[in-house]
Amino acid sequence: MYPVIYAQLAIPESLATANSAGLEEAISALLVVEKKCRVYNDVPNLKEICLHMVRLCREKQDWDRLNATLTVLSKRRAQLKSAITA
Repeated sequence: MYPVIYAQLAIPESLATANSAGLEEAISALLVVEKKCRVYNDVPNLKEICLHMVRLCREKQDWDRLNATLTVLSKRRAQLKSAITA
């Protein structure tokens, strides 16, 4: 499935997953979508997925997970600078 449609569906699903299964599951699912957006060079959705991961961690006030997520995103191979600075 093309990442644009998949990315648009992933955000509401991740909210439900974060509330039911936990933040770790939601972030893991979003990292898969982030990779697809990065590989397809889909910058707008890549930014939105990355920001959504940060927002989830902030809403749950899980600061250790936020630091880990930011570290993973910044060290991804071929990560676009615009995704990191967003």
